[in-house]
Amino acid sequence: MSNALNSLNEVVPFQTKFYWASLGDQSHLIPVIRKLRDTDVSEVVISNRGGWQSPPYNRGQLAELDPLYDMVYEYVCKAYAEFGINKQPKDGGYWININKKYDYNISHNHPTAFFAAVVYLKSPSNSGSFVMERPDPLDDFMRVDQR
Repeated sequence: MSNALNSLNEVVPFQTKFYWASLGDQSHLIPVIRKLRDTDVSEVVISNRGGWQSPPYNRGQLAELDPLYDMVYEYVCKAYAEFGINKQPKDGGYWININKKYDYNISHNHPTAFFAAVVYLKSPSNSGSFVMERPDPLDDFMRVDQR
């Protein structure tokens, strides 16, 4: 009889990676962002429930936010390198949310993005959680025997 069943090899065909980094104190941007909110008339409602969501911006549109954008972009470039992607990330733009107590953003995706980034400039303690979902239908099948 063969000993073929004595060896179990692991293969990881699907991975979900999550990166985080500290960008230092960026609180000097809060007045800039509040001014944007106070002068915005676009009334964007995409993923926000309550609160304020800005229209989309690209690098160069808001000079005060470009240094923050550049820091985030540098980290996204590092994540690309970690994944072995040998090209520069494409600018997918960004937007700003300001949520007050009981405001939130619904689960959503970024279908054209390989990576998405979230930056918190201010977050009171006990303000809720950042939740990521992996909408992989295979996940339901993988848990069948665990129910």
